Amino acid sequence: MIFTECTKCSEVIIYPYEAGDEPIGAFAEVICEKCGAKNYIERISFGGQTYSEEDFKKLNPKKII
Repeated sequence: MIFTECTKCSEVIIYPYEAGDEPIGAFAEVICEKCGAKNYIERISFGGQTYSEEDFKKLNPKKII
C-alpha cells in the first residue's frame, strides 16, 4: 500500500500497491474523494512522490496507468 496525501487539501490517500506490481515506476492518477483534485502517485515501494496535476504536467512522464 502507498500512503500519501492530497496535494491540495492534505486528505489521506491510500493507493493499493505491493512491491513488484507492474508497471513499476509508472504513475497512477487518483482523484481526491474530499476535494476532487487530481493527484499522480508514483508506483514504487520506497521514496515515491505524489504530484499535483499542475506539477505532473511539468514533469511529463511517459507511463500513466
